Amino acid sequence: MRKTEELLDCVGVVRENEVLVNDDFLGTGYGRPTESGTEAMLLVGRTEGLLLDPVYTGKAFAGFLDLVRRGTVGSEPVVFLHTGGTPALFAYGPEVLEAVPGVEGAVGN
Repeated sequence: MRKTEELLDCVGVVRENEVLVNDDFLGTGYGRPTESGTEAMLLVGRTEGLLLDPVYTGKAFAGFLDLVRRGTVGSEPVVFLHTGGTPALFAYGPEVLEAVPGVEGAVGN
């Protein structure tokens, strides 16, 4: 975290006690899609036009949505840092297509 602060010239703006690390949405492991991650990926794609991948940013956003839904986030502004993941959509193509309503049978065509 400190190296990122130095790179962005914002040392001390974010205190360590303000950073939440939560691995409750890891599922069975890295590189393995989860139902909640896939649902989050589809929701954000439909509503915001953002591409999340099913194994990293999808799971992270699923966790973020859970915090919001439980009221844990509060009314202060929150930043969800989207670090990419679009290339992983290609690696998980069949899993992603399988989860999208209306594209049954499209895999392998």
